[in-house]
Parts: sequence; structure tokens; C-alpha cells
Amino acid sequence: MYPPTVVIRNRGETRRVAGTVGSLRFRTETPLVTACTYCGCDVYDHDPVFVYEEADGERVEAGAFCNYACLTAHVEEAGLAVGATCELSD
Repeated sequence: MYPPTVVIRNRGETRRVAGTVGSLRFRTETPLVTACTYCGCDVYDHDPVFVYEEADGERVEAGAFCNYACLTAHVEEAGLAVGATCELSD
């Protein structure tokens, strides 16, 4: 019998998943590579930051970034913060 689900997330490593769902047994190995939305590098080679948005009441991934520098550069270049400030009152 396979062990319960196990996920290993290390830089440059492989994600290994094994487990059972009902009577179905599974074992997979997939490379753990996620490209940065801004620069295209593998985010797991750095300090990754993941961004999610809400769509139809569900949380959906909106981007993966190497670090806050890539996230900041993406936000600035795409103009995502323009007009998005909070209302300030005196």
C-alpha cells in the first residue's frame, strides 16, 4: 500500500506525490518548475511570492514571482497601482 500523500518542495528538486483516493492508488513525479510572471525564471530558485485573486467566489492564481522585486517591477510596468489608492480623509 502507498503512504499518505507526501509533497516535497525544495529548490531544484522534484515533487513526489503518492497516496490513495478511495480504491485508486497513485504515484507521480513532476518537476517543480514555475516560471516567474515578470522575468520567466524558476521562482523556486529564489524566494517565491504567489498572488491570488478572487473570481466568482473562488481563489485563483494571478501570478508567481521570484521575489518582491519582480512583483513590484511587474506592478509598476503594468500600471496596476494607478488609481488604486485608498481614500484618505483628514
